[in-house]
Amino acid sequence: MNRISQNQCKELKKLHLSKYRYARQEFLIEGDKIIQEIIQDGLSWIKAIYVTENYVPQYTLPHSVPIYVLTSAQSKQLTQMQVFPKIMALMRIPTVSEYNPLQNALFLESIRDPGNLGTIIRTCDWYGIPQILLTPDCVDIYNPKTLQASMGSFLRVNCITVEEIPQNASNVYIADLQGIPIEQITFQEPFILQMGNESKGIQNKLPHAVSVTIPRIGKAESLNVAVATAVFLERIRTS
Repeated sequence: MNRISQNQCKELKKLHLSKYRYARQEFLIEGDKIIQEIIQDGLSWIKAIYVTENYVPQYTLPHSVPIYVLTSAQSKQLTQMQVFPKIMALMRIPTVSEYNPLQNALFLESIRDPGNLGTIIRTCDWYGIPQILLTPDCVDIYNPKTLQASMGSFLRVNCITVEEIPQNASNVYIADLQGIPIEQITFQEPFILQMGNESKGIQNKLPHAVSVTIPRIGKAESLNVAVATAVFLERIRTS
């Protein structure tokens, strides 16, 4: 295994900023669990692996990917976690497909919390939702906290940036506190489920969309957007 130079380390550190990630079509990901999952599912996206000195993973690293050793100082420079998890991978940003109107989708408006977005991506993967449409002001998919929350699901769910819900979408459902109780709705497929900003909710509503709510039993003002998404998708699955 080779070592990286300080100049190479500086170039990698630039990927902490989204403008460099998209300019170079690369991003960094950290941690054994997520890297092991990516090795199983998305090996073609891995460009290089970096490990700390004397660290040997409990799983097999791919022979087709170059592996480099980091010094302790380089690890501290590159990590975006509180403690560097001993292994990191340089990934190529996956190719994004166009929106498919024949498939179910989630539409996310102005989601700003990276943990929420990552959890939503993983939840869509669990429930078999193949595509997520995101407004441009959503948090970056390749934000380190988003990646950690999504684990390897970001490779399996097609995340597409769009300005608005596609005009050819037919069955659109909006998560809305003033909507029809969810148990009264029979969801028609293919559908788009629209979820809004954590604090402001949904600002742009299509005239033909159906507003749906999760009936409140207790006194909480609202549900976390990631939790609400999971409740909606479970209800859709059983409707």
